Amino acid sequence: MNSSEAKRLAASQDLHRQGRLQEAAAAYAAICQAGPVAPAALHGLGVIACQQGDLARGAQLFRQAVASHAGYVPAWKDLGAALREMGDAAAAAGCFEKALAIAPGDADAYNSRGEALSALNQHAQALCSFEEAARLDPQDARARSNAGAALLELGRPADALDWFDRALSIRPGHAKALSNRGWALHHLGRHAEAIEQFERALAIDPDYAQARLNRGLTRLLLGQFEAGWPDYEARRLTAAAHGARDFRQPRWRAGIDPAGKTILLHGEQGLGDTLQFCRYVPLVARQASRVILEVPRPLFALLRTLDGAADLVAAGDALPNFDLHCPLLSLPGVFSTRPDDIPSPGAYLAADPERIDQWRGWLGPRRGRPRIGLAWSGSAALKNDRNRSLPLRDLLDAVQGVEADFISLQKEVREADAGVLGGKTGSPAAIRHAGEDLRDFADTAALAALLDLVVTVDTSVAHLAAAIGRPTWILLPCVPDWRWQLDRTDSPWYRSVRLWRQPCPGEWRIVLRSVGAALRSLGANGADGFEGPA
Repeated sequence: MNSSEAKRLAASQDLHRQGRLQEAAAAYAAICQAGPVAPAALHGLGVIACQQGDLARGAQLFRQAVASHAGYVPAWKDLGAALREMGDAAAAAGCFEKALAIAPGDADAYNSRGEALSALNQHAQALCSFEEAARLDPQDARARSNAGAALLELGRPADALDWFDRALSIRPGHAKALSNRGWALHHLGRHAEAIEQFERALAIDPDYAQARLNRGLTRLLLGQFEAGWPDYEARRLTAAAHGARDFRQPRWRAGIDPAGKTILLHGEQGLGDTLQFCRYVPLVARQASRVILEVPRPLFALLRTLDGAADLVAAGDALPNFDLHCPLLSLPGVFSTRPDDIPSPGAYLAADPERIDQWRGWLGPRRGRPRIGLAWSGSAALKNDRNRSLPLRDLLDAVQGVEADFISLQKEVREADAGVLGGKTGSPAAIRHAGEDLRDFADTAALAALLDLVVTVDTSVAHLAAAIGRPTWILLPCVPDWRWQLDRTDSPWYRSVRLWRQPCPGEWRIVLRSVGAALRSLGANGADGFEGPA
């Protein structure tokens, strides 16, 4: 590039810095048209496209820039950033690798690569990248905050706290570091301090949805429902919002009279959430003219037994006309639910009698022993799964010697558990597995209805068994999901539930030992030691 071209590029970049995007874009384009392709001009056009919301166009221009000059690091980095925003974290990580191969001392590229790896749930590798960014730039608060976030994902909140403190010593007003520091304190059981951190973050950025949600989750865990429900609505605004939708029809909120209206109630997040909060449908039906309930397809047959919905629709099918809509998870807030007035803590769903008869035949005659259902893992895709799921072998070791017939309620079995379940690796206790015969949750409900007890980790099976009123023991991590609250063995959500809690993070041995001892005590009395099935 000669001096004249360099001056034109500098002038274009100056227009860009001033925010005069149209003029800057025209100037960059003129440089590209005047002679050999200039990667800096192409890069500038790509940045402007991204600033205007056209990430695909920006990525295309960044690709042209690196095609014209493979060593142009800014274009590799911004191509990675655009791809990450477009949801292609793997390709983004590759772009940052390219940048680091050219500029191995680029702290920003290490940071960005770590963020891409985090999006791929490769948190250990992401931590290494953030640590290198912090080493290269002693004043990089972002790298230190990101390292703390990776440690949180790895289940190391105490170590994470140290990194957040380092980030805040550099940048005291770092709202994300404050919110994440609060989340580390939440997982360390220091809940009042956690709320203080969320409030500091919100004082800096009142629109910070994740900080507001974190404060809401902590308040709900503490049983502070009145303050927690409004904050819980921020879940729909966070980057990790799952299944949140809006429609052209208005949201139903507290204070809006639904009389004479048709309301669509729709699920979000996991199957267990739908099972837990569908209990509100009859309450809505008492106020509205008509209720449409949209649910995940695996729950469709089971939720036909729920009162209140005039129309039941499987997610993905066409919806009837409606006037208002509301997510199921927002209904506790609409009804200002308190811990002492939760609706339907007893059974509010029922298994299909015909399916019960089918599963009775599968089980065969009773042998004078209790029948106990087991579920030991949830979806591996859930962010907190490492804390709630446990190996099948550990659960079977705990119930060894219990005089009972054990029935698997687990539909999806992980590879590590398959050999134990099949008896190929020295399974310590016999267990029958229905597997693919459980076609949907209506089948699981029918099988569970024939059991004396269900022992499960915190997964959808727990909500299902409790919602049909079966005695259900739920094994919980030290810091559980908010709905199970703290320091109690019962649940205001389900009358038939008994909670078994880890005394400290990761400590399943004590929980399983206690559960095994309790089962042996009950099993000594045969099936009479348990409440019989319906």
